[in-house]
Amino acid sequence: MTVGDWTARSHQRFEPDVIFLSIPYERIHNLIAAIPHCSAGDAEAYIPEEFQSD
Repeated sequence: MTVGDWTARSHQRFEPDVIFLSIPYERIHNLIAAIPHCSAGDAEAYIPEEFQSD
């Protein structure tokens, strides 16, 4: 994952919050298969107390 070179980002007019993610083709199947097992799927999200705000 990268945010890219500042000069190239400026030249291409990318927004400041845009990032780039590259995934090798042979790993995409494993990532898709894992979705139901994470909070983006059906799994219950767990947020540790130290990460929760009052």
